Amino acid sequence: MTKFKFMKRELDGFQSVRINRVTNQLKNRRRQLVLERLENRELFAVLTPGNILVAQTGDGVAAVSSAAAGVTLKEYTPEGVFVQSIVVDSSGPTSALTIRGNSTTEGALSISPDGSIITFVGHRAAAGTTNPN
Repeated sequence: MTKFKFMKRELDGFQSVRINRVTNQLKNRRRQLVLERLENRELFAVLTPGNILVAQTGDGVAAVSSAAAGVTLKEYTPEGVFVQSIVVDSSGPTSALTIRGNSTTEGALSISPDGSIITFVGHRAAAGTTNPN
């Protein structure tokens, strides 16, 4: 009987040590909050039907050249009153959209048949890139 009691105490001790280890491991696990940065999403006012949309090449101050230049879309009322300005991203390896500053074939705005999408042709090149292709 004594031997059995001793063995039982040993087993109880082993179980309690094991249970304590598992409990401590669970306590030591911490949930980590992971944040991921998403792309910038700026919401602009809806373009008003009947208004005029203009694509401006460059900053409007410096002379343009054959180098890639940023594009700003500007909305005006038919009376010429400025409504809003939408700056197209002109930096970054995958998000830059520029046009040649002095191009006569790039930057023409097109609208989809249902009027929901406006497009223009440009280059995936950062502003200032010489002769983007």
